[in-house]
Amino acid sequence: MEVAWAAPSMDDMMRMSFDELRGCLHPAHAGTYRETIPIMHSRTPHQARMAPDRPQELDVYLYGPRAEDYVTIGVSCVEARSAEAMCKGRRDFVLFEELAPAVRERKRLVFVVPVGAHCRSAQVQVYYAQSLGRWLSEEKTDGAGRPYGEMRDEDPMLKKKFTKAQTSAILSFGGFSAAPAA
Repeated sequence: MEVAWAAPSMDDMMRMSFDELRGCLHPAHAGTYRETIPIMHSRTPHQARMAPDRPQELDVYLYGPRAEDYVTIGVSCVEARSAEAMCKGRRDFVLFEELAPAVRERKRLVFVVPVGAHCRSAQVQVYYAQSLGRWLSEEKTDGAGRPYGEMRDEDPMLKKKFTKAQTSAILSFGGFSAAPAA
């Protein structure tokens, strides 16, 4: 004999924790929120293909150990004095750490600016190379949140696209392997 399921009242649902509510409405997702969310990097970057190449919308500057090894079209190096000036008062978008001390510690940083904008403009975005590399190594998702096998190629703050060469340089500089082209 099948037991009918009765939905809790709105008052009961308002008193439930998020995890209880989620388990009640969708039993397959019972458990704590952390236990049910997929691991962010469950796929390795080489399983996703790189996005199609785009016209250059951004200039990328690298700072840190061996930055000159990653210079390519649309990617240059920046010297310490300029890097320190651009980092003043800025925080990493993932770790929320101050970036100015990172220059003195010679950590790897990525500076992104729209093509044609001056490096000292307010449009400069600064990231730890590892944070931006991790961001770019994740797959794009469709409207339902399902990954569709293409790596991100967009600056998370400026919402402009990187070229394939820039994406590969940032991934490599951040310690991630670049994905093969589609």
